[in-house]
Amino acid sequence: MVDSIIEITVESDYKDEFVERIVLEGIKKSYPESEFRLFPMYGKDEGKHFFANDKFRIYVCNSLISINIVSKYPGWDVLNRFVKDSLQGLYNVETPILKFKQVRINYVSRFPNVSIFDVWDGNPIQLNHIPPFLGRKFTFSFSIFSNERQLLGDARVRIDDQVPFTEGKGVYSRIDVGLEAVKGDGSWDVIYEQLQMLHNNEKEIFFRLLSREFVDKLNPEW
Repeated sequence: MVDSIIEITVESDYKDEFVERIVLEGIKKSYPESEFRLFPMYGKDEGKHFFANDKFRIYVCNSLISINIVSKYPGWDVLNRFVKDSLQGLYNVETPILKFKQVRINYVSRFPNVSIFDVWDGNPIQLNHIPPFLGRKFTFSFSIFSNERQLLGDARVRIDDQVPFTEGKGVYSRIDVGLEAVKGDGSWDVIYEQLQMLHNNEKEIFFRLLSREFVDKLNPEW
């Protein structure tokens, strides 16, 4: 996995500038300056902010909070705990000021010198007569339902096969799985439930794309 991105959008009756200030102050409460540094951005990204250390980055712009890894994927338990710790400073903000709106999760995996169509599981989607040229792409989307047929969210999967490395040495395949939960009820408690649900579904989708033999070679943590 080369990137793991969690996006949380909030809503408020107040202006975006005020909402952004509330979010920034809340995140600052969670981390001393010695552990996390705030980097203002300039040029085309002026007005956006991010906190960063050697493992994670928190990006803040208006009503969007985006958290992603900047080094090796640490595992879901570590990432999930970091998200909870980061949002702790916002947890006590009065609901009328700041409401949770929606959460998204996006995992990107890359496989050097592997054609994804050679390790495709084939179920439930059969891929036949894929043309053998560079830059092959395949994208599909679908909705996620509970066992009780309640809509939980939407998923989008993009697969890029035989993408040349920018250095010009070899090719790689990339799987990008993005999931978005249905709009929340405004409470922060639901964030963690939906995050866990999205993670579980993302993991299931990812491993269903690949053959069992190839998955076993990855030695995944379930």
